[in-house]
Amino acid sequence: VGVTVVEFPTMAGGVVDVAAVFRYLGERDTLSVLVEGGGSVVASVLASGLADKLVMIYAPLLLGGRDAPTAVEGLGVGELAEAWRLRDVRVRRLGDDLLVEGYLCSPA
Repeated sequence: VGVTVVEFPTMAGGVVDVAAVFRYLGERDTLSVLVEGGGSVVASVLASGLADKLVMIYAPLLLGGRDAPTAVEGLGVGELAEAWRLRDVRVRRLGDDLLVEGYLCSPA
């Protein structure tokens, strides 16, 4: 199996243009993409409006602090009405962890 390495343009702050990546994959008839990453990657994909399903795994660990990383980085939302919501949510155990998956509904 071969591998293709592709460079994509970056936006402000050196963040990869997620929409460009998805366009590239769509032009190659890619129908499903697994995006794995931290809070910045999740925020970029949500902001692009190109994701339809979210799967998150939660470990039974409590982290905190003013500068602690979060599941979704970026600017965040100012009000609950602006929050992304999930529909058709399923929760399963994976050992000690919880897997939560659902389909994204755009903020109101």
